[in-house]
Amino acid sequence: MTKASVNKSRGRWRSSILLAGFVAIGVAASYFAGEKLERDARETWLSHANADVLVATDAAQSRINQVFLALRAMAVQFGPEIELDSSDLEVAASKLEDWNLDIYPKSVAFAWRVTQERRNDAELRLGKKIWVYGDETQPAPDIYETFPIAATSDSTTGLALGVDLASNVGTHAVVSSAYRTPGDVTMGPAFRATDGSLCTLIGTTVRNGDEQGILVASIDLVKFVRDFTSQQTPEGLRLRLSERETKTTEESLVRNLIGGSAPYKRSAKTYTVRLSNGQAKWDLHWDVMPDYRGGPRIGTADTVRYGGLIATVIAVIAFAMMLAENSVVSRRVEERTRELKQQRSFLELILGNISDPMAVADATRRITRINKAFTRDFGYTQEEIEGRDGALAFADDAEFERVGRDIPDGSEVTGDAIFEARFRRKNGEIFLGEMVRSAIIAETGHLVGYVSVVRDISARKQVEEEMRHAMEAAESGNRAKSEFLANMSHEIRTPLNAIIGFSDIILSSAFGDIGNPRYADYVNDIHHSGQHLLSIINDILDISKIEAGSYKLVLEQTDVADPVLAALRIVNEQVRNAGLILETRMADDLPMVSADPTAVSRMLINLLSNAAKFTPAGGTVTVETGHGDDGSVVLSISDTGVGVRDEDIERILTPFGQVASAMSRDHQGTGLGLPITKWLIEQHGGRFELESEETVGTRVSLIFPSSLVVAQPDLFLRTETVSG
Repeated sequence: MTKASVNKSRGRWRSSILLAGFVAIGVAASYFAGEKLERDARETWLSHANADVLVATDAAQSRINQVFLALRAMAVQFGPEIELDSSDLEVAASKLEDWNLDIYPKSVAFAWRVTQERRNDAELRLGKKIWVYGDETQPAPDIYETFPIAATSDSTTGLALGVDLASNVGTHAVVSSAYRTPGDVTMGPAFRATDGSLCTLIGTTVRNGDEQGILVASIDLVKFVRDFTSQQTPEGLRLRLSERETKTTEESLVRNLIGGSAPYKRSAKTYTVRLSNGQAKWDLHWDVMPDYRGGPRIGTADTVRYGGLIATVIAVIAFAMMLAENSVVSRRVEERTRELKQQRSFLELILGNISDPMAVADATRRITRINKAFTRDFGYTQEEIEGRDGALAFADDAEFERVGRDIPDGSEVTGDAIFEARFRRKNGEIFLGEMVRSAIIAETGHLVGYVSVVRDISARKQVEEEMRHAMEAAESGNRAKSEFLANMSHEIRTPLNAIIGFSDIILSSAFGDIGNPRYADYVNDIHHSGQHLLSIINDILDISKIEAGSYKLVLEQTDVADPVLAALRIVNEQVRNAGLILETRMADDLPMVSADPTAVSRMLINLLSNAAKFTPAGGTVTVETGHGDDGSVVLSISDTGVGVRDEDIERILTPFGQVASAMSRDHQGTGLGLPITKWLIEQHGGRFELESEETVGTRVSLIFPSSLVVAQPDLFLRTETVSG
């Protein structure tokens, strides 16, 4: 084996290894990029949930504050000169409806504070024994203080006359705390009301006539939570409410008030927010469910993950033969671009973090003040430059006069101005700078002076020039790629045309019968495969031309019916083989339009082929031509096929974008037909419109604007039907 052959073999091995590495990197990058995008999407989704949790918690606290405020307002009606009874409380409670509160108390009551010595007197005034909460037959314990209810707005809720609020752990915490903190409104732990509902009590100290006591109101916790979650909480956030330790006994502790202790099944995360109001210490556990805001947006991650895999395979096939020629140029362009980006980033970092030179001048342009940055960049100290002409900082007097030509005498006012000029440092060095000058205007409207800020832009100009050269180099590399693809396409299409042509001759039996019918089937497969491969090559070449900007339209006066009929002839066999019905609804005497007839045929063939691929046997494909309301000419292709979901439309309009479905697996393609069609109609100045509904069908319209219409005759409708 010769040395040359060894080197060639090594070169092939290196290329193979490089391609294999490219595939591995592409697959890994697509996977990990998709994973990262999915993680980022979930984090963003949960951050939205956290924000909504805080808003909902604030809404809950706001509702509690409303009830506190309402209780304070009712407390104002009490006093030593007035003694309110139950009927008065009923009226006061009914007036709360005028407040338009988000939540209303179940009932309102006034309770005396009765010491052990005054208990008999209190029972005489009440006309009944002081009894235990929830059991009217059981007298309340005779202890050092009790809080019997002396007036109530609704006795059916448990706050009945004579009930000792000190006999229930939940209500006792409220009245004892409120009595010892006059003027405050306090809330107690949750308790079960006599009707079985879960309630909490709020209270504040008031004086009712000659009795000091507590004004209390009960709140239905379940209704409170249900109302504010239904109104303030987005769908997908579920609340569990629990109560923390209080100073009450263990028997009074209510751990899980609403919901269980464990998160709801399938919850993605739980946010716990604590609320404390008096003796009520709540934990609001917000469970984020999968349906919150429709779930995390991971569509982009899937697109990157699977689209990257497809793009990697296509790139390996398309660029394998140009790897050697393109690798050096690509590497140099990439390295130079990276260096230039680093230089620019470094320069921007410096300019962003260091103050620019600044000088203050009077109306005659004599410098009165400079900053430290000016001293650092120009070399002059305050003492050296104060009172001197501003021309000192410019490269020469001509530059100074050029910048100052628009400065008025002083009777008029100028605004801000930006200049590029050459400046001189103390050491004689000349540099190019950008000056922003702002006028200082006195209250009288007269010009007092100027504030000027100078920025050295020499480095920036150099970077911009280098970036321009780098972009030119990149464009040159892209042109080389396009030329290579064009040459390769020609080299592949030449033998491919022979394959297609000879298979046509064999199928037509031009030189005699080919014998076994299976040979005819095989030749037919060769013919169709060659046509399919030729279509793929043409699509890839067109995309390359489009990216390179070398695809040119040749506009001429075109009868729209001609390219429509040409496209129908080409796809007729495909439609017939698919068992479809092809309908045409062509408006006769359509106006001529200024268009590229080849491009119009190409667009229609792409759309008709797609419709035939994705429409089940027995379905219908319809071709329509007509006028739009704005004088445009409209070509429409509609089918009764599988359709496309709204979220997938953007994907199929991007190069190589495809949507997985049962029919798409039976009809593999490149995903270039729709993007090329959209680009071609837009190059005509027209519009591409796609309407689709899954399992119903798709309608694509090509709209040529009225500016392309050459004539506008009368129209009548002609309908044709071709059955497959």
